[in-house]
Amino acid sequence: MSAVKLIDELKLPPSLYKYRYYYQDSIQKKVSAAVSSLYSMELYIPSADTFNDPYDSAIPFRYNPNDLTEENIYKKCLQLAGQQFPNESAEFLQNYAYKNHRKGLLNNPDHIEQFDIDTFKRSCKDFGIFCLTEDPVNTLMWSYYADSHYGICIGYDTEKLISSKIFGMGGKVIYRDNFPLIPLFPDENHHHFLNLFYTKWNVWSHENEYRLLHTYKNGKVHKIDSEFITEVILGCKFREEDKLPFAEKLIKIYPHILVSEIKMNKEKFELEKKEVINGKSTLF
Repeated sequence: MSAVKLIDELKLPPSLYKYRYYYQDSIQKKVSAAVSSLYSMELYIPSADTFNDPYDSAIPFRYNPNDLTEENIYKKCLQLAGQQFPNESAEFLQNYAYKNHRKGLLNNPDHIEQFDIDTFKRSCKDFGIFCLTEDPVNTLMWSYYADSHYGICIGYDTEKLISSKIFGMGGKVIYRDNFPLIPLFPDENHHHFLNLFYTKWNVWSHENEYRLLHTYKNGKVHKIDSEFITEVILGCKFREEDKLPFAEKLIKIYPHILVSEIKMNKEKFELEKKEVINGKSTLF
C-alpha cells in the first residue's frame, strides 16, 4: 500500500493542525520561531534530521528478500547501469552490471549501512516535511510539542496548502511495528522510496499524522496569505497576561481567524476546546 500521493490527488480533512511553542525563552519574553513566522506570514518547512523520532525518515532501506535471487540481482544491476550510462552499448552495460553483481553489495553489511546513512543525508538535503495532525486536543502532543501546554496549536486550511504549489506530494502516515520492504522492481505508479517518509513506528500512532513533502530547490521558507491560517488554539497553561495581546495581534494579520483555548474538564480526564475570539468579538 502506498501512503504518498501527488498533491492534487490528496483528500485531506478541511483543517489540519501543528503544535508549537509560544515562547523560545519565557524569562526574556522572546517568542518562538513559530510565532515569528505567524507574525511575518511565513511557512517554514523543516528536514527530518530535526525531528524527535530517531527512525523518522531514516528507516533502513531494505529490499524484499524474496526478490533477491541471483538472476534478479543481476537484472537490477543491469537496470541501474542503464540509468547511469544511458548512451553506452549493451555490451558495456552487461559487463558493468556483471562486475557490480560480483561485488555482492546487496549482501555486504558495511555497504548497506553506509547506503542508509548516505540516503538519509541526501533526503534531508533535498526534502522538507511539513507535519500536521487532525487532532488539536491531544494531551500528549500538547505536552511535548507545545511546551507542556504553555504553547499553541495552529490550524491550517488544507485547500490552501494543496493549491499553494509549495508541496509536491503528501499523505497520511502509516504506523507499523516492522520495517517496510521495498520491491526490487517497483511498480512505476507507486512511490515506494518516498513511503519511507510516511512510515513510522506504532508507538507514534496517537499523533494521527499527515505529511506534505516539499523539495528544497524551492527554498525552506514560503510566504503565505491570511487565509492559510484558520485557527490558533492556546494551551490550557497559556499565560493569562499574553492572551489578549497575542489574540489582538493575530486578528490584525488574519482577520478571519478563530482563536480558541484549551480548558480542563472538571468532571473527567478530558481536554476541551473553547472558542474565545471569532474575528469579531472576544470572550476573554
